Amino acid sequence: MKRNVLLWLTVLALLLALPATYAEVLQQPLRKDGLMIYYGVLPAKLVAPGDLSVADTHMTPGGARGAGSHHVVIALFDEATGERLPNATVRASVQPLGGATEEKPLEPMQIAGTVTFGNFFRMDADMPYVIHLRIRRPGGASADVEVALPYRHPSR
Repeated sequence: MKRNVLLWLTVLALLLALPATYAEVLQQPLRKDGLMIYYGVLPAKLVAPGDLSVADTHMTPGGARGAGSHHVVIALFDEATGERLPNATVRASVQPLGGATEEKPLEPMQIAGTVTFGNFFRMDADMPYVIHLRIRRPGGASADVEVALPYRHPSR
């Protein structure tokens, strides 16, 4: 337990430090339609196989290993109350400039007792990407929130 908390605190520190290295990263949190959205992208090799607690086992780093695999992670909060939204449904698509789009659900994950959403995507080229998010709030009371996040990882 203590190891997991330390690991995820390290991951959080990396996520907070990484945006400073990218010219195209939006200021966080991104605010849209009553949501606050925090996001990050990190190489899959930094995510240890046993460190994710997910409901669906297809979102495992074992099948996503490789130099070009990255983990997209987001955290959602209600803008009015500041409360985390652990029961949202999130889909993401990652599109490289001029390339094919890869789309999948972002699975809820337990990290240090809180819920974030994530999945693994191929992002092996040194080029701009757009990460499109479609977020459905719990209860389905309002329309989906859609956002496009620019991303470019540093040269190797």
